[in-house]
Amino acid sequence: MKADCVKSVLIGIAAAAVPVGASAQAGVTIYGLIDVSVNYSRADSTATSGSKNLYTLSSDASRFGFRGNEDLGSGRSAYFKLESGYNVDTGAQTNPLQFWNREAFVGIGDKSLGSVQMGSHFSPYIYTSGKVDPFARFGLGAILGILQGAPRGWPVTYNNSVQYITPNWGGFVGKLLVSAGEGADTGHGYAASAEYMQGKLYASFNVDRIEVPTATVGLTGEPVKSTTWAVGVTYDFGMAKLAGWLQRNQIDELSDADGYLLGITVPAGQGEIRATYSHRSEDDADATQTAIGYYYPISKRTWLFSQVGEVRNSGTARFGLGPARVEQLAAGLREPGRDIQGIQLGMRHYF
Repeated sequence: MKADCVKSVLIGIAAAAVPVGASAQAGVTIYGLIDVSVNYSRADSTATSGSKNLYTLSSDASRFGFRGNEDLGSGRSAYFKLESGYNVDTGAQTNPLQFWNREAFVGIGDKSLGSVQMGSHFSPYIYTSGKVDPFARFGLGAILGILQGAPRGWPVTYNNSVQYITPNWGGFVGKLLVSAGEGADTGHGYAASAEYMQGKLYASFNVDRIEVPTATVGLTGEPVKSTTWAVGVTYDFGMAKLAGWLQRNQIDELSDADGYLLGITVPAGQGEIRATYSHRSEDDADATQTAIGYYYPISKRTWLFSQVGEVRNSGTARFGLGPARVEQLAAGLREPGRDIQGIQLGMRHYF
């Protein structure tokens, strides 16, 4: 009898938690990715220290999220997305200070006029670089290894932002994003992208502009503007898909930081061979990253993969390699001018 009472109470609580009219809303989708790999990293010896080895269990861009869409009629819809990243190896959030640390926004769209979204957004750079990079921004050869991030800018997300997305006009889609500084000297900026996809061809153009603290780039005084331009293209020949990416970052009073990526994806049996070669050029801080990997799907949602790669640093550059970059820094592998090699074996499951 007590069990029946408890069951009735729980059903009542669940019913009260559902908002009135929720049954008329389109379904909410729960989705995500679990990515985990075993990594071996080796840092070459230098004039002041010997070689170092590191073994890690790493998680790369694992996430979960909720998204939904409500049909408003006449070609209009309201929609939302809430997404958070986490580390499978520890269970911790990738950003402990921000629960929805990947994207969180609500938007309204019109098939003829486009969409407007408000919240926290990925930079358009993230989406376009992921489409060009054969590794889709994962693993040892990911484009983000040496061609993105602090200290010069290339923001991953823009908080407090509004984004407009055009309709698809014959394969062309444009995005314009503006973020509010909300009284802070830094944090405000804008980004834009133009994408074209038709048949086997994909091409994109991006620009990001944000103010960064001078201390992070070795300057003094007021925050400075960091502007990044990038173009990307892929073409699928069937027997191989080729990719290219070219970018330049500009900051007043500093020399430009240029970079590029060349990539290829080749079908191999049931899987794919993927490879990238990327280079970053900056005053006394050049870096080159190479990687090759094999990806094998054991189902539509589950992949096994392996990669080998290397990052060569010169001058003051001390870039890490793969998803274990933070651990490499903590273990002392990332020293200026030190090269790092890596091997990665992993599994990826989409849900």
